[in-house]
Amino acid sequence: MQLIEICSKKAFEILKSENESYLIDVRTEYEWTTIGVPNLEKINKKVLFIPWPNLVDMEFAKYFLNILKSRFNYNNKLFFICRSGSRSKLASEIAVNNNFSNCYNIIDGFEGNRTDEMKIGWKLQDLPWVFMKN
Repeated sequence: MQLIEICSKKAFEILKSENESYLIDVRTEYEWTTIGVPNLEKINKKVLFIPWPNLVDMEFAKYFLNILKSRFNYNNKLFFICRSGSRSKLASEIAVNNNFSNCYNIIDGFEGNRTDEMKIGWKLQDLPWVFMKN
């Protein structure tokens, strides 16, 4: 099992075409409400939102894994997204290290980087998104 890095556009294509694929947003509630969130309604899916803390400790890792285990099978395709790909990489690593076999880190994140063509981001790629309601 290994972590796979993927850009947001390719991740969305897989989410559209494969039933057992899921998007997990690991940003903060503040980011969700002020910057926006991916929207998968047009492909009949929902994003799972898991608020990410400032400090990831063993207690949070257990909490995070309990959520994953209660919602997904170990062989589901799990796509993790954050602002820029850092927190989602850690989330993916935690999942992979605990026997989830198909984990993807969306390397360009939700916001991406306007100066790096390879890391444009979900929002700037014009993939579906909305502002989350409080």
